[in-house]
Amino acid sequence: LGVAVLYAQQGGVEVGEAIVDLLHSTADNNFSAIKIQSAVRADAHRKRYHRAMAGIISLQSACRGAKARKAFETMRLVAADTDKEAETSSEKEKNAERVQARIRGILARKEYTEAKSAVVVLQSAARAIVCRQQYLLAKSGVTVVQSRWRAMMQRGAFVSAVGAIVKLQSLCRVWVECRAYNKARRGIVILQSKARRAKARSSFQATVAAVIKVQSFWRSSEESKRYEHIISTVISLQARSRGVLARNAICKQLNALVRIQAYARGMIWHRRYLLVMLRIRSLQGIWRGVVLRKLTANMVAAATTIQAGRRGFVDRQAYAGNRSKEVVY
Repeated sequence: LGVAVLYAQQGGVEVGEAIVDLLHSTADNNFSAIKIQSAVRADAHRKRYHRAMAGIISLQSACRGAKARKAFETMRLVAADTDKEAETSSEKEKNAERVQARIRGILARKEYTEAKSAVVVLQSAARAIVCRQQYLLAKSGVTVVQSRWRAMMQRGAFVSAVGAIVKLQSLCRVWVECRAYNKARRGIVILQSKARRAKARSSFQATVAAVIKVQSFWRSSEESKRYEHIISTVISLQARSRGVLARNAICKQLNALVRIQAYARGMIWHRRYLLVMLRIRSLQGIWRGVVLRKLTANMVAAATTIQAGRRGFVDRQAYAGNRSKEVVY
């Protein structure tokens, strides 16, 4: 502009106007180049974002599928293990412990998968931060390169403008027509790019909406199937656990009845034993009375015999004494 003003002051009005027009056209070209570069970068980043989102969605679906398959396999194993009824109480306790261990394993795996998903989310956030930092660094580098490129282009344009001042007078009209043509062409190109971008954006949004609807429908169907399967499995487990509890209660009642029967039988046999012992004691008393009576009778008979013998002896002695007295007189 300073050079154009200098030439205008010296009398070269047409040359100054040509230089000003050239500088304005260079600024317009730079602005158009910046717009085109920003649009290209936005499109490239949008494509990268969509590829990343597609990869993340496929990874999430694969993780959910693996998680669902793993949960289904665990449920199936638990159901298969619980189908085998134990024959004894020890086997029932072992089966109950095994079911508890499986359920604890399911809960631990669930906690692990939740922690793993949280770690995956944190990793994705950290990677997004790293990607944004890299993008900012690249953007700053590109900005520096653009500024230097623009400075170089402006210096070249200025040098070429200074070298082409003599030729601009003869080419002024042609330049005006070319500038108008270029402006019209740039406007048409910009309108076409905007229209194509709007069309591509609308088609992409429609595609994304359709994909999201399909994904939501598929996930809802899968979750409903999984929920129904889990409900059926839980109902079967509840029925089996209630059966086990009922059998345990019946076993406890039977054990209580057996103990009551044993106690009653013990009482009955104890009473019988007491009755038998009373009868035995009564028989022993009767027998002892008979024996004592026999001994008493024998002793009385012996005493009577002894007394009779003594009395006979005394009587005989008395009779002998009386007889001797009678003989003496």
